[in-house]
Amino acid sequence: MDLAASGGAYVIASTRDDLSDSSLADRKEAMNRCLSSFSLAGKVEVDFFDCRRIADWVEQHPAMVIWVKVASGKPLVGWKPYGAWAYQEYDADAEYLIDDRVKVFVPDADEGSDVSSAIKRLRMDLRKNVSVRIVGLSGVGKTRLVQALFDKRVCPDQPALDSENVIYADLSDAVAPQPSMIVDALVKSDADCVVVVDNCGQDVHQRLAEIAKRPGSRIRLITVEYDIRDDLPEGSVCYRLEGSSDDIIKRLLKRRFNLLSGNDLDKIAEFSDGNARVAYALASTSETRGELARLRDSELFNRLFHQKNVESNELLNCAEAASLLYSFDGENVSHGSEISILSGLAEVSEVAFLRNVIQLQRRGLVQQRGKWRAVLPHAISNRLAANAVETYPPELLDRLLVDGAPERVARSFSRRLGFLHESKRAAELVSSWLKPGGRLGDLTKFDDLGRAIFNNVAPVSEEAALAALERTVVKGDFTSIQNRGRREFARLARSLAYDARFFDRAVHVLVRLALAEPEDYNYEPARDVLKSLFYSHLSGTEARSAQRSKVVRTLLFSIGEREQKLGFVLLDAALEAWHFTSVYGFEFGARKRSFGWWPRTQNDAREWYTPFIGIAVEIGSAKTAQGREARSILGASVRALWVRAGLTGEIARAAQVLKAVDGWPDGWLGTRRILQWDKEALSRDSLAQLLMLENELAPRDLRAQIGARVLARGSFADDIDLPATTDDKRADAASRFHASEKAAETLGTAAAHEDSLLLEILPDLLRNGANSKVWNFGFGIGRECADVAGLLGKVRALIAEAVSGSVSLIFIRGALSGWNNANPIGVTSFLDDALYDEVWGKWFPELQLRVKLDARGHERLLKSLDLGISPIWQYRYLGMGRATDPLSIRQISSLVDAISKKPNGLEVALDVLGMVIHCAAEKDDLYRGELGRLLISILRNLDWSNVQSSNGRIDHELDEILEFALGTPQADAEKLDVLRNLIAFERSSRRAFSYERGRFLAPFFRHFPRETLDAIYVPDDDGTYRTAMNIVCNIDSDTREAAVRTVAADAFIEWCEKSPVDRYIFAAEICQLFEEGSGDSQHQTISDVAARIVAMANDKSSVLNILSAVFAQMTGLTTALLSFVSACLYSVN
Repeated sequence: MDLAASGGAYVIASTRDDLSDSSLADRKEAMNRCLSSFSLAGKVEVDFFDCRRIADWVEQHPAMVIWVKVASGKPLVGWKPYGAWAYQEYDADAEYLIDDRVKVFVPDADEGSDVSSAIKRLRMDLRKNVSVRIVGLSGVGKTRLVQALFDKRVCPDQPALDSENVIYADLSDAVAPQPSMIVDALVKSDADCVVVVDNCGQDVHQRLAEIAKRPGSRIRLITVEYDIRDDLPEGSVCYRLEGSSDDIIKRLLKRRFNLLSGNDLDKIAEFSDGNARVAYALASTSETRGELARLRDSELFNRLFHQKNVESNELLNCAEAASLLYSFDGENVSHGSEISILSGLAEVSEVAFLRNVIQLQRRGLVQQRGKWRAVLPHAISNRLAANAVETYPPELLDRLLVDGAPERVARSFSRRLGFLHESKRAAELVSSWLKPGGRLGDLTKFDDLGRAIFNNVAPVSEEAALAALERTVVKGDFTSIQNRGRREFARLARSLAYDARFFDRAVHVLVRLALAEPEDYNYEPARDVLKSLFYSHLSGTEARSAQRSKVVRTLLFSIGEREQKLGFVLLDAALEAWHFTSVYGFEFGARKRSFGWWPRTQNDAREWYTPFIGIAVEIGSAKTAQGREARSILGASVRALWVRAGLTGEIARAAQVLKAVDGWPDGWLGTRRILQWDKEALSRDSLAQLLMLENELAPRDLRAQIGARVLARGSFADDIDLPATTDDKRADAASRFHASEKAAETLGTAAAHEDSLLLEILPDLLRNGANSKVWNFGFGIGRECADVAGLLGKVRALIAEAVSGSVSLIFIRGALSGWNNANPIGVTSFLDDALYDEVWGKWFPELQLRVKLDARGHERLLKSLDLGISPIWQYRYLGMGRATDPLSIRQISSLVDAISKKPNGLEVALDVLGMVIHCAAEKDDLYRGELGRLLISILRNLDWSNVQSSNGRIDHELDEILEFALGTPQADAEKLDVLRNLIAFERSSRRAFSYERGRFLAPFFRHFPRETLDAIYVPDDDGTYRTAMNIVCNIDSDTREAAVRTVAADAFIEWCEKSPVDRYIFAAEICQLFEEGSGDSQHQTISDVAARIVAMANDKSSVLNILSAVFAQMTGLTTALLSFVSACLYSVN
């Protein structure tokens, strides 16, 4: 019925029948009668094929002989129709992953083509009845590429080859008949089909090609081989395929190896170097042995290394020696060179070693980058290196590759050694280095090379590396922030903590490093590295919650305050359930690594978070500072734990304990955040439970409301419910925030009359890290309190007893602002006294600038500077919030002058001037003119040696100051004095050629181009202009940014014309080489000024050589491309 509906046919085939014409007609008539009995006569075509008709059909479609033989139960051995031919392929319909970053070297082309273009060209070649040979290392995807030629989905803009007209055989399997017999028979029968022969040697290809190119032949031959020699018979074209990109390798691995982590995929892709077969072998080994580094498949190794060449012990010895270095210099053959060292190990001459390296390069096993050579893929080189380490005595390796070797060789050897943790001999060698008294036994004596080697080889012997860290971490000079290597050691300890066996010991090392850091230390602190190990995701460790929570508990219940603070940092990380990221690497040598244990199920989540919630509740149930911190941390985690982790019951139970302490305002804010942001995502039961909890925790009395709306950590505006707008939208964040601030001010007004309450909460109001609403609360108190002076006296006593760095004056600033609103005379009297007070005097600028600056306030600040009680950083408040707006330029000048004379005061003074300039946009011309002249005066007398040019903030302020000063009308002579002052310093012995100092000249070049060029163009004592170039541009930068780029091309050329013989040469050294293309083009082009310099210069050859060298420094490109750039520049001329 289905056939009738679709106009189909019903065909019976029988290889046992050989019918006459009358018998054939009888059979077909019987079939038609059968159809008539079902009323289908004429609706379905019928036919009968006996053995003779089947043979005739096969002769017309020769590729179908394979299918016919299989269907008849007499298959041809090893011959297949179109299907999943490639290694580890099982589905002919699987998607072909096009990797256009991989190159296919096509005939008559010097450079590789992308895969898509190669497929199109292959299809065109095969339609011309030529013989095609596809070569490349085993595993790079040659056979899969051939399959793609017949896939209509690949490059659909070009017709694919007919998948029903191809036969395939793999000569690594048993094949019968032989390919030559098949091809010969097909040619003789005038067949038109494609024959694919895989793993086809050179000799077999030649015989098949000779048969296929006989006159009249319509056979198209494709042979595939891993021997990459390219000597081919006439009439054949060769395509050479390189390895795939890492992305494609990882996508292929994901199809088959679901349990591999992202880290493992990355490492296997790196070690396989684009070779899919090697990647499959490594992935299979990793699942069974937990190893990623070495290729253990000997057959595959032989296919890749020996290919079909005669085995050579000398070649193998040279390869093993070369593999001991991660990379080596393949050009220098002088005494003591890397070639000399490696050839000595291989026991051959330097010439013989280089000859073998070239042979390996021809086989695709050595890659070249400039003068550097490396044995690749790493899976091969790691196997070779492991064999070498097993072969050579350790003393010999020490002597030739470490002790008596150049630094680069020692680094390179240690890097290779770091991949060989499976080698017993490598582990013994590294352990001997790391033992007490060994080469790497004392970490405090490391220089840069020692640290690099230690970090490279630590994966080989984790136990020995960890023991070395443990021995050294007890020494104060090791844990000190002055230790240049503490960053690398901390990261290494983190990597060692991956294995739960080593977790506690590695964490102990990190704790010692973290406790040695000042609280304000933020240069990649060890506490951040330690903290990363306590997240539930991306932790980099397999330690479970029981093990990690024990560390947190130990720290929090210790008697040391610093240990407790560190414990809270880790507790905060452990309770995170929402946002996870990591700035740390997860790979460690060639060891199998995941991102660490993480909760995959709800039970896992409960297992992880329950111990940490329990710790927070246990500590939080006490009315202590530590208890308050624990309640705050858990409260901040309520939203994520409820919504993301689904721990509603655990949070509800914690709330029952903590609300008895202080109502748990932080917990209430957590419920409010859920209602603000996640209400729609909750189930009905979860929402009902949340609403009940929110009601239980809601603050009802004044103390509770202050705790929830003012003191709680992160109380932004989630405590506020505003009515929806007219279009039923929730009130915007700004409206809620302002309403929240107003609510805090109202609470302050109410609390102003509650003396005992104020005394109770004062320590919390002064706590460092308080949120901004403490200011609004203070404003309400200051405006309403009857005795602000008395309140400030109590505050003073608390500050005097507080630990340095633990106090914030946000509340005091708000109280002073509110007091000034109600009683400015009282504030004036307080400030007059505070100026000389030993406590308030340290904070005086911050206090003074809570009220508008007047003449009296200006005099107080000058007196404060004279007294020297307040630290210089306090005067940065002058650069905030338009504080200097009420002052005249004369008053500003006196303050800036006094500040800059203090130690470390210049940076503060420049910061203040930056804000003055920013505010000057709204001032009149008189004010701006006076300001410009003040800046010029400051710059004329500036001691540039005090300017820390590595400080980005100072750089920005100086850019603004210079631009404003030089843009001031008139006073050109004084401006040039500024230039001379700067240039004099640049040429002095005080000048350290530091980062981008020449950028300060950019405004001078913009406003005074000719004068500035004259000022810098002064030869050194040796007649060169090295100093001039150092002044103008950052020659050590890859981009070679130059201040001179601000000079207009016309002005630059005019300056050069004053002395063209020498100035054009100098101009080529410092000019801008590239500029953005015109119009919508996003490409860079040769700059106009560079082209004009080439055009105008008399010595064009020298100019072009200089510009090419500059281009090479900027890009790192080679001589061949430099000649191209030179040609481009010359063509512009």
